[in-house]
Amino acid sequence: MAGGKQAGGGFDMRGMIAALVKKGIGDLEKKIEPVVERVVERILRAALGAGKEAPAASAAGQGRKRRRKRRSFSAETRAKMAASQKARWDKARAAAARKGAKSAK
Repeated sequence: MAGGKQAGGGFDMRGMIAALVKKGIGDLEKKIEPVVERVVERILRAALGAGKEAPAASAAGQGRKRRRKRRSFSAETRAKMAASQKARWDKARAAAARKGAKSAK
């Protein structure tokens, strides 16, 4: 069925609905219900921590990607990162202000 899954995983509801509308709204109920059920089931299973999903259950059998170990940074590193990020934002803000001033003239 067209649409359905996005490359990044996760449901592309717009694609699904567009495809359903093309097919005719009559069988929309039939199509959407199992999808909703599957999503709900997946959420519940994740919440109850039933381990990794069985590959068959995951959409199109794509194996779940390995969870990355969460990196922990020291306070100094964090401060440095925050500073560089702030600099980037400030730079962007300045550029936007310049652009605004130019268009206001």
